[in-house]
Amino acid sequence: MDRALDGEAFDDPDRDKWMPFIYGFIIYALRQYLYTHDAQLKAAPRLKSLLAQRNTVTKLRGFVDKYINTRRDMDVEWKKPGLTFLESLPDLP
Repeated sequence: MDRALDGEAFDDPDRDKWMPFIYGFIIYALRQYLYTHDAQLKAAPRLKSLLAQRNTVTKLRGFVDKYINTRRDMDVEWKKPGLTFLESLPDLP
């Protein structure tokens, strides 16, 4: 997976692995959610119950939506520079 997440993996013509990029994106979106809602998560008596609530899932989905088709300027290992995340994914076989 490390090879797929480094910048040179985008230049590899025989690369057909796209799951590491999706994994990297999801981890990034979850970290942004955790940073934003840190106090609420720490105050929850049962974290598992909080994460299972519909409004929490809706907020998580909002963070994913926020980053999936925006942020062309971000320089991260899970997308090509100058493109959105969906634009930078390789074509599916």
